[in-house]
Amino acid sequence: MNAADGSGITRLTVYTKVNDNGPDWQPLPSVSLVIQTDPPLSGLEVTVDGTGVRTGSDGKLLKEDFSATVEHVLMVPEEFVLANGSKMAFVEWSDGSSVAKKEISAPDRDVTLTLRYEIQETQQGLFGPALTGYVSWDQLTVVAVIVLAVIVVVIVTRRRRAGKAVPPYAAAPARGPGPPSVSETKLCSKCGATVPRDSKFCEKCGAKLV
Repeated sequence: MNAADGSGITRLTVYTKVNDNGPDWQPLPSVSLVIQTDPPLSGLEVTVDGTGVRTGSDGKLLKEDFSATVEHVLMVPEEFVLANGSKMAFVEWSDGSSVAKKEISAPDRDVTLTLRYEIQETQQGLFGPALTGYVSWDQLTVVAVIVLAVIVVVIVTRRRRAGKAVPPYAAAPARGPGPPSVSETKLCSKCGATVPRDSKFCEKCGAKLV
């Protein structure tokens, strides 16, 4: 029988015939099945006895009509893709089993299980994984320290190179006056001394130059 309660959730009640000689039927005893994902994964589909049930926004799945008298089979996906393209891989159940398929034999009490997933592949850039809601502060701190160290190294390297480089517009060092060229001198006709071409008198003998 299917019935909707005040919350709008449809619940399945399974009945069994307890008296073969009459129409007496009684509902099968049931327990609750609670599955928690670690980290919390919203929309993860878990197959419960052939029927897909998705986790809520808190990463939990609650099934209150879990029959206590029959064997159940649970199946979880080996891989779960987040909305941002990052991939999570199934690791294990809370009891240590790493097989995606789990069989539960006639539970006599509520069943609580945890599904553990880990990052398999992420859509990431310089600042690390893009997983919404599951990037630890330790991861962010490590990434921030690495980025800061790279920036410091780049700045120091550029400053050292700039200090050694000679700008193209730098003036050439000043040089003292060199000896006059041959074309800038002439000979004194009296003593034969070499004097500047524009001199009017010989610096050696004082004779007037032509």
